[in-house]
Amino acid sequence: MKVKLYKKQKNPMQSGIAYTNNWVVEACDDSFHYNECMMGWHGKKGATIKKLEFPNQEKAIAYIKENKYQFTLLSDKKPIMKKKSYSDNFI
Repeated sequence: MKVKLYKKQKNPMQSGIAYTNNWVVEACDDSFHYNECMMGWHGKKGATIKKLEFPNQEKAIAYIKENKYQFTLLSDKKPIMKKKSYSDNFI
């Protein structure tokens, strides 16, 4: 099964950065999905993980290798902070 590994980003609706230190393992394999033609239902074959959180990257990679998943590591993007002043709103 294919999974992606990334660090949680800050919620855009909040100003704080709490709960952003965790690493997330998320399933991204769609081979288990099927469509039931007669009723138009969508389903999954078998139980799969959706999202798991780990306190650091090493533990997340150890879990992935232990379960023999293929993974993609998404880079950690740092936000670019621009200095602004209140007077910039009126220029």
